[in-house]
Amino acid sequence: MGSGTMPSSIQANGNGKENIESELSERTRLIPIRTSSHEADGNKETPSDPTGRTTAALAVAMLVQSYLLVSVFPYSGFLAMFLVPGLNEETAGSYAGLVASSFMFGRTFSSFQWGRAADVYGRVFVIRVSLLLSAVFSICFGLAPTFRSALIWRFILGLSNGLMGPIKTIVSEVNGDQKSETRCMGIVIGMWGMWENVMTICRFGKWRKAYTPVVQLRIRVSD
Repeated sequence: MGSGTMPSSIQANGNGKENIESELSERTRLIPIRTSSHEADGNKETPSDPTGRTTAALAVAMLVQSYLLVSVFPYSGFLAMFLVPGLNEETAGSYAGLVASSFMFGRTFSSFQWGRAADVYGRVFVIRVSLLLSAVFSICFGLAPTFRSALIWRFILGLSNGLMGPIKTIVSEVNGDQKSETRCMGIVIGMWGMWENVMTICRFGKWRKAYTPVVQLRIRVSD
């Protein structure tokens, strides 16, 4: 004790804590876990995790998730009428339901695999890949020349979407206390409902007028 060395038990506890924090940070791969360590010279604390920017980034990702699911609802019936000959506003309902539900049908088959990928490769990696694939397959869905191909691309868009689970997990991992976690979770999940409110405000007639030239242009490009 007189030599000034630290007892082995304290060293073991300290190393164990560092190993746990390092492992958890590596699995999350977002921002290092917030810690308060004192430097030997100035007794200064290391900068804390900027959870505000993290929450904002996750909220934007959640807004994209809501957009991918809800944005097709106002014009799915008109899309079916443009792509399926002989349909009208009274008979296009079931086709519109297929377009809207194929996204969630695809997510049903891939959600568990995306969760395993998030545990192995990191939450942020899964979010980045999901956003990239969602952008690519959304364009493919928009350029689909037939109703069958539109359903297929919409289904693949759901398969490639693994945003929801990692977003909620990161909110829990980067917040140090229950109050902060509750506030950030409310902000992130609230972005889901915000886009649904935007879709409710939009009138279907305006969507039809705006979507008609888009469909015509898409068919010309596909041909």
